[in-house]
Amino acid sequence: MRITDAVVTGLGDEHSDAAKIRPKPPYKISTVPFENGRLVRVDIDPLTPLNSDLAGPCYVVSQGPVGGAYKRVADQNQKLSDQESYNIHSRWGPREFDSEPIEGMRFQDIDEDLKQSLFQKIRSSGSRALLHTDNDVEKLTRLKVVDPNGRITLAGGLMLGTYPQQFFPRLVIDVTVHPQDAKDAVGQIRFLDRKVCDGPVPYMIQDAITRVLANLKTIRVVYGAQGFDEAEIPEDVLREAITNAVMHRDYSTFSRGERISIDIFPDRVEIISPGGLVGDRTQQNIAEGKSITRNPTLATLLRTTPIPEQQGVLAEAQGSGIPRMQAGMRQLGLPQPEFSADLVSVKVTLHRHGLLDQETRVWLDQLPNSATRQHRENLTLALLFRLGKATVAELKSALGYDSDEIRQILGHLMAEELIEGLGDGPFQISARLVEHAAVANSGFELTDLEREVFGALSATEQKSIRAIADQIGRSVSSLRPVLRRLVAADLVVPTAPPQSRRRAYLRHTNSHMDEGQR
Repeated sequence: MRITDAVVTGLGDEHSDAAKIRPKPPYKISTVPFENGRLVRVDIDPLTPLNSDLAGPCYVVSQGPVGGAYKRVADQNQKLSDQESYNIHSRWGPREFDSEPIEGMRFQDIDEDLKQSLFQKIRSSGSRALLHTDNDVEKLTRLKVVDPNGRITLAGGLMLGTYPQQFFPRLVIDVTVHPQDAKDAVGQIRFLDRKVCDGPVPYMIQDAITRVLANLKTIRVVYGAQGFDEAEIPEDVLREAITNAVMHRDYSTFSRGERISIDIFPDRVEIISPGGLVGDRTQQNIAEGKSITRNPTLATLLRTTPIPEQQGVLAEAQGSGIPRMQAGMRQLGLPQPEFSADLVSVKVTLHRHGLLDQETRVWLDQLPNSATRQHRENLTLALLFRLGKATVAELKSALGYDSDEIRQILGHLMAEELIEGLGDGPFQISARLVEHAAVANSGFELTDLEREVFGALSATEQKSIRAIADQIGRSVSSLRPVLRRLVAADLVVPTAPPQSRRRAYLRHTNSHMDEGQR
């Protein structure tokens, strides 16, 4: 009880002299059995507007709010930086730094073409934003490009300024192409290409997209009798991701010295923007389509400013950006965008290599009923073929469909005898299809017994010769020459040397998929 009393006293009334932590976080204390005794368990919830009138971070009273706030890293307590403390403190409150004036920026620093295209776009949309304004200053004030005192705002200067970096040199997008899969990889060549994209936001975003696309491979996609070239990552996905980074980054004084980084690796593109997540957004719910921004003026201008020399605008600002990214990646059979965040930055990872490469499309086209099979069914088949087997939950995570949709897709594929599995899985490509693909790639004709052995094997579950013999009702001695022949044809993979008692066998996956993975 002494431990419990000490916890209650230390986390008790934050106005008490005995309180060791302020603000007081919501907590629940209990005891749980452990070995021959009991442990004191304390569950502590993060501070939110729903459970506290005070903003975090919590700090040790004796050390003060500046130096007394910590984060847990592995088995160590590390002090929060000033920026980390600030981001926690302001996560739930208004943070309209984009409405602050830019000292020294004049009306002559506004790009005339961008300004007029903004006005035209607003008029053509039917908006009443410019009604009863007599001059450009009134129009720009209405749009919060200019503040009530006639000074150009940060959002206005970034969107419409001729060269905003005159005032904020680090508010740029840095695109870097790396030769290996990590920045710190050993090698003489540090990067293959680099461009720092500057200027007003509309041009900066477009330049970044162009540079990324120039460093991605182009794949030939054939749909029926038509073929066309597509980038590994769709342009619309890149536009959404880069625009989101610009829209939602932190523009506070802590972060104005930091740039948005786009790192292109051989297998992925990473977009890192300064500032953690805001409000109730987490890595788990960020894709729900809820529109929350720390920069409302900038978000509005991104929604109304036309893309240079193109139709449309840079952003919808309706929470649709991430769902659009997911749909675009799914369309090419690419893994879903990955989001990670800490207290000072957000990273979006877009993987480059999709499921539906040309060789996989050829394989899918050779399957029964390929002409009428839905796109999402082809994605599921391609993923199962690559992974070997997968559950409903794993397919949902990889493809971005909900569980009911996944079950419906699997039901159709099972009805066509293209896959095998029960319940929520795991599911795998049917032995008949794998055999067909393997034989086609090897030019190897199977005897009835070889076909029976091959069908008993799995691409992911090892089986000994005894287990195979028991499964198909044959003697071990009769299977040894069969397995030797299948191994020699590269249709079956042994897991140990011939003399080993632990030797087992796996079904070899399709050879063209293996080459892609290597």
